[in-house]
Amino acid sequence: MQKVTLIYWKEGDFWLGKLLEHPEIMTQGTSLDELEENIKDAYLMMAMAGVPKKHFVKEIEVGTRKRAKASEHPSFGMWKDRFSNNEVPAFVRHLRKARKGSSLI
Repeated sequence: MQKVTLIYWKEGDFWLGKLLEHPEIMTQGTSLDELEENIKDAYLMMAMAGVPKKHFVKEIEVGTRKRAKASEHPSFGMWKDRFSNNEVPAFVRHLRKARKGSSLI
């Protein structure tokens, strides 16, 4: 069961309250017990708005998606067979040597 936070205060003869997680849900009661029952009813009415009488309920987990390792990605290691990866300094020297003789103009 999901828990929510009730913010409540006394105003005149009534207790007023709203849900921290859903501030649009607000109600009142003549006692704290009545306020709690009314806020539960208001929450259910809001949650069930537009849901037909015949419906299904299933508990699911959210926010627990398993993060894949980079090494499991299909493109991981696609450059591993390139000769330049094994000899990076030599490859860079080769590129720079070719530029020395060329004109940038």
